[in-house]
Amino acid sequence: MNAELQLDEPGKVTAQILADKIAGTFSRPSWATLFNVRNAAGFDADRTADALAMGIWPSTGLVLHGFEIKVSRADWQRELKDPWKAQAFAKFCDRWSLVIAKADMVKPGELPDGWGLYVPHAHADGVNAGPAIPSSRAFQRSPTTKGNTMSAKIFEYAVIHHPVATKDQTERGEKPKSTLIVDVKRVLAGNEKEAAMLAARDIPDAYTDKLDRVEIALRPF
Repeated sequence: MNAELQLDEPGKVTAQILADKIAGTFSRPSWATLFNVRNAAGFDADRTADALAMGIWPSTGLVLHGFEIKVSRADWQRELKDPWKAQAFAKFCDRWSLVIAKADMVKPGELPDGWGLYVPHAHADGVNAGPAIPSSRAFQRSPTTKGNTMSAKIFEYAVIHHPVATKDQTERGEKPKSTLIVDVKRVLAGNEKEAAMLAARDIPDAYTDKLDRVEIALRPF
């Protein structure tokens, strides 16, 4: 099933344009979206997800939605030669979608099972979002979303910002001081993932453009 991202002006579609449309479609306050997410820290990383959008409202299903951006047929064909590349992230996501510049980039039967497909589309009278995409794996709501708290647990969390070192700090070999931006709180959740999703809702708007430097510290209470 195809879905449409908002595209204001027709013409050449770049990876940055597609990233901007993902950010616009999966935006605050119901989504927290990150770009160029690595699968490990430092030199241990060998894979990058183009975008990850985390639903932070229970009404959105608290899903983790991953995206692979492709702007050319050749780029997509290279992806098909390494089908396990996306699995480094897709296995952790509730949904995984391909975001492409033009609909004819993907031929019938090429899209892997379970992948969604997003295509930017401009309408003469404006722009509308398309239907929801299929899930790459079935998302089961936790017991707390159905009113059954017997299986729920209490988690404690805090949110910390790790700033980038200034030039002077780097020259002096100093590490910047991390800041506690959300004090310790407790939340009732069905599992650790749901607790992290709920904690993400508390991230202040002032840090939405610094999410790659924000850490959610979480533990069972």
